[in-house]
Amino acid sequence: MIYLDYAGSTPVLPELLEHFIATTNKYWGNPSAIHPIGRLAKSELEQSRLKVLDILGVSRETHNLVFTSNITEANHLAIQTFKPRNGEVYEPKANEEKVPLVKGQAERLGGNGEVYEPHTGNILFSTLEHDSILKNIIYRDGINQVKIDPNGFIDLENLEAKITNNTKLICIQSVNNEIGTIQPLKEIRALVDKINIFRTKQGIGKLYIFSDSAQAPYWINLKEIMQNVDILSLSSSKIYAPKGVGCLILNKEINLIPEANGGNQENGYRAGTENVAGISTFAKALEISQNNLEGNIKTVLELRDYLVSLINSSNPEIEINGFFEKANFKKRAANNLNIFIPKINIDQILTFLSLNNVCVSSGSNCQSGATKQSQLINELGNKEAGANLRITLGILTKKEEIDEFAKILSMSIQNLTA
Repeated sequence: MIYLDYAGSTPVLPELLEHFIATTNKYWGNPSAIHPIGRLAKSELEQSRLKVLDILGVSRETHNLVFTSNITEANHLAIQTFKPRNGEVYEPKANEEKVPLVKGQAERLGGNGEVYEPHTGNILFSTLEHDSILKNIIYRDGINQVKIDPNGFIDLENLEAKITNNTKLICIQSVNNEIGTIQPLKEIRALVDKINIFRTKQGIGKLYIFSDSAQAPYWINLKEIMQNVDILSLSSSKIYAPKGVGCLILNKEINLIPEANGGNQENGYRAGTENVAGISTFAKALEISQNNLEGNIKTVLELRDYLVSLINSSNPEIEINGFFEKANFKKRAANNLNIFIPKINIDQILTFLSLNNVCVSSGSNCQSGATKQSQLINELGNKEAGANLRITLGILTKKEEIDEFAKILSMSIQNLTA
């Protein structure tokens, strides 16, 4: 079996599986209980929290860390904090067409009479975002959707033009999950800081930056990301740990709104008994990712560029989606390759590859069916009919697998175009 879908999910490393089993056996108590077994679990939970904060270069004095069941929940928690509250309505500009709320939405927002869409411009985003972001934002195209350039980077000029005094949040995925582009967070931070200086003088609420960083840990220094954002989310399923843990790290000045009421776990931000063994293993996995950052990048980058050379020599008609430059890991994640194959049906080639024990995808696995061309790929530029394949390597990928995959890919193209 050749597995090249590490952006979709990672296998569990043996040492992390051992850690998970050991912590499951040792810290099985309810961390909210006050008896010794509960306090033991609570201690491990809080040590894990401190470890994650330390890896990110922040502290409990300045930031909150909320553990969740996955990154989708973490993303939803962040987004819904900045969405309009009941009764808040959208006031169109003088030259802007009024668009009524969809049926029933006015009532849900507590409005009456002539009510229009909520403040759609208060959250800015682009098609670079994961579905767990896009599907949680109420928006109107053209108002709060920021353009991207043909290489798959956020258009900084368009971003600046979209920001108004009503804008509360900018969503910017640090590493795109489809084409691997690494977004210019430092430049966005500088822009937001400049805007916030003006806002402070004018008595206007601050603008914040939120980054879904699920794909980042093995390819970027997380402290550098955290320095440039106010809110960050992470996932255990992308860092070789057991699935079932996500987290949200945010500046304490942000008034997070709980999405699940119940117990007072996670300082009241997320009710439900914490998965202590999973959280402990997640913290250890995050530590491993950052401790071996340089070596992993070098090894995987060489394999990816080697694969590109094999593809180019046997199938020169194949194009790479998004920015690509040999040996460059600053603008595109070292493990990511997304290719366009003209005149090939995506369902047919995925089936052919699967029958030959090759695991790749056409894009985000969270999209329905995972075979439809994504909105992001469409925005990069119209192409003739063909198939887009997302090929993502991992720290367990071997050169022999790359050689075999290149042969099977060429064979599939020949068979499907014969």
